[in-house]
Amino acid sequence: MSVNGTLNRIYAFDILKFFGAIGIALLHYDWHLIPQGFLLVEMFFMLSGFCLYLNINNYMSSNLKMLLVKRLKSFYILYIIALFGQMIVTEHLFSLANFLNAIFFLDSIGLAKRYAYGAWWFLGVWLFCYLFYVNLFRVCSKKISVLIIFVIVFMGLCSIYTYSPGHNLNLVDQINIGPFQFGLIRGFVGIGFGILLSYFIEHMPKTNSYLPVLVMGMSLILLLTYLCASASSAYDLLNYIVVALIISCIYLSTNQCIHFMNILGERFKNVFSLSLAIYIFHPIVIHALKRVLQNYPPPHFFTFRRFLSLLRL
Repeated sequence: MSVNGTLNRIYAFDILKFFGAIGIALLHYDWHLIPQGFLLVEMFFMLSGFCLYLNINNYMSSNLKMLLVKRLKSFYILYIIALFGQMIVTEHLFSLANFLNAIFFLDSIGLAKRYAYGAWWFLGVWLFCYLFYVNLFRVCSKKISVLIIFVIVFMGLCSIYTYSPGHNLNLVDQINIGPFQFGLIRGFVGIGFGILLSYFIEHMPKTNSYLPVLVMGMSLILLLTYLCASASSAYDLLNYIVVALIISCIYLSTNQCIHFMNILGERFKNVFSLSLAIYIFHPIVIHALKRVLQNYPPPHFFTFRRFLSLLRL
């Protein structure tokens, strides 16, 4: 989620989120196109946590209710429209109880049965985890907060690896860990990981060397490689490290490559800021598209899919 207003904004991160949202949409359209695309969700969580800590002083001095309203304004209207859109394309009306569960995100944290599209679990989880960490910094000192977050992330990673079916982050709605829905653990770990990363490099000087760009380039290659590889839980924990390297290099480097990304992100900010809208509306578009393709399959459709599979090889 982008940080707007007077808070710091790194436009290169908007580019990552934009292509991340497209990657998740491709995953939900046909998981063969990007088998490990579900790991991009962790990138969104980590970026959010990283930017949260960068601007924590602003959050600590702001009103918590106003912060909640501001966070909701960034996506809530789009989400409500999407809920009605789901009713239209699926031709299935929610009951009042199910609709209330969805609009209050009770299904996202495992307190109600999920009737909204599964991809939307991210929104409620992100909101609850984000506000939890902001409030943690408001009631505790930075050092104590970071220590608590470290414990949460460590225990969360252990829980994810131990209790998730097949140690697989993709199975987000198939198990609870204690009283918590599995996706909620992912949110606490991902955002917390981003906060810890931001904390540890807070006082590191930016460098003009090409090393950060080189590391980021290698990380991007590795990220693209395993996103297009056959799905395997072996990449799940490695994903945190790869994304951390990419975020760190973008933040620390002042090279022309990163400078260009920021200029590009700012120049086309109206385009790259659509990542959230893409994430919210892509399930509806995919559902409608698949219904159309069932009756009117496009020519050479399977040939194109075969072509994409060959490119991955």
